[in-house]
Amino acid sequence: MVRIVYLHSGKNRKKRVYSSKYALSSIIYCSKCGEIYRRIQWQAHGKKYIVWRCCNRVENGPEACDVEVIKVIDLQSIVIKAIKKAFWKRDSMKAILVANIESVIIDVGGISIDEIADGNI
Repeated sequence: MVRIVYLHSGKNRKKRVYSSKYALSSIIYCSKCGEIYRRIQWQAHGKKYIVWRCCNRVENGPEACDVEVIKVIDLQSIVIKAIKKAFWKRDSMKAILVANIESVIIDVGGISIDEIADGNI
């Protein structure tokens, strides 16, 4: 089953359709125009290549956005490095995550993490 979500991206907040078929769909944004990247399959010289391209460039050409493509191999390498970095810094990441969760819970419900942990809610 493919889940479809409507989201808005880019400077003009253009409506986009998101399907969770690929792990990085709607997570990668163009640094120049703010649009999401799209997974595209190219074929050249009898070989198939997977790349990620800015939606603005795909739909409107290089005049709209001149950012380069990202090869799937390069993207996988970057994601793995980020995961490793987060894993090795898990103590500091955990503290940041707890602080972020606590600030949201306090803002929304006025409940502290300690009250939740003690079961006093």
